[in-house]
Amino acid sequence: MAEIRGFKAHLYSENLHNEMQDLISPPYDVIHEEGRQGLIQKNKFNSVQICLKAPNQTYQDMKNIFEKWKSEKVLEQHPRDALYLIEERFLLNDKEITRIGFIGLLKTSDFSEKKILPHENTLSGPKKDRFELLENLRAEASQVFFCYDDPDQLIEGIYNDLKQTSPRVSIEDPSGVSRRLWVLDQPQILKKIKEHFSNKKLLIADGHHRYETALSFSKTHPEIESQYVQAYFTNRLSPNFEILAIHRICSLPENWTDETFLKALAKRFQVEALEKTESSLTEFVESHKNPERIGFLLVSKNLQKSFFVSRKKETENDAEIFSLQKEIFEPLFQWTSADIAKEKLSFEHDEKMFLERIKKTRNGIGFLLPPTDLDLVMKIVETGERMPQKSTFFYPKIASGLVIYELGSFEP
Repeated sequence: MAEIRGFKAHLYSENLHNEMQDLISPPYDVIHEEGRQGLIQKNKFNSVQICLKAPNQTYQDMKNIFEKWKSEKVLEQHPRDALYLIEERFLLNDKEITRIGFIGLLKTSDFSEKKILPHENTLSGPKKDRFELLENLRAEASQVFFCYDDPDQLIEGIYNDLKQTSPRVSIEDPSGVSRRLWVLDQPQILKKIKEHFSNKKLLIADGHHRYETALSFSKTHPEIESQYVQAYFTNRLSPNFEILAIHRICSLPENWTDETFLKALAKRFQVEALEKTESSLTEFVESHKNPERIGFLLVSKNLQKSFFVSRKKETENDAEIFSLQKEIFEPLFQWTSADIAKEKLSFEHDEKMFLERIKKTRNGIGFLLPPTDLDLVMKIVETGERMPQKSTFFYPKIASGLVIYELGSFEP
């Protein structure tokens, strides 16, 4: 079902490899302007300049930067079609994890064809920005993140054959993620991977706005080079596949006090105040997972307390992420999906930052969740439904600028 192909990527020059940690950037949607300026101050060639427009810039300015980097050999184009194998090593809960994936081109298709499965809704603003950037730059410096199921672990096997050889890129980014990249340009390997994926469905893990932008672009530009989007693929059946929770933070609405909110919750849930515990809140939620119940933590700034909120599951597909939406935000706070999209909620995956942000929020409360079960996500999206916004966090995020696709940079 999935049509994957190699391409002639633009990669940062090998002369800049000692600077690579200062050339890549986080995904555009997690960077604010101060952070953007900080990245450029570290290195004038940081890829954020072709990923995220500054307030005083035009998209044409970004195109000019890209063209200049190519002409000055800041970026070098690989001479042959290739896929790009990525090893990412990182620490998670004091455990070293290795994630294996690869970057290639994916032919876009409508969601109705069931080849590509989305799991979140999108907003018009980010898609307009991404479309204008693609229209002008005619290149993609980041990838849409896809998951696939492969019990045979083809890509992991290729990685095992290569991991003792010298990679094209080897860096550690500021967040502590170590990345190594190998170029796969042997025709027999490309053919084997393409055939292996031809019967697979793909779940969009991250990058829904970019995928829908690429799909719209392909419909308005029928030429062959516009039919593909740059993508990163990883196997969710790999033993090191990780999915984290994204927690919710908000101000308690003006017509609520912490006490009245707790009373309202108690009509629907079992609410237990936590005694001071040595373990982290994340570990507490993990240790209290029950296949027959849903459960999450409510953290109150004003009461300086945490409460474990739980109830019996009502259906097989019942989950915390749906309960917040359907039993709290909509009926109690009277928040529509549009309200939530207008930043009624903020999101955080790190427990320490989660607690800090609650302290800084007026009448702050937070909902600390367990990770969403990806099997459940797959079941939901197979029916054509979508999950609430930011239901999943696939860690780590992909680095922008590591591999750049210029439209049409592949052999006929």
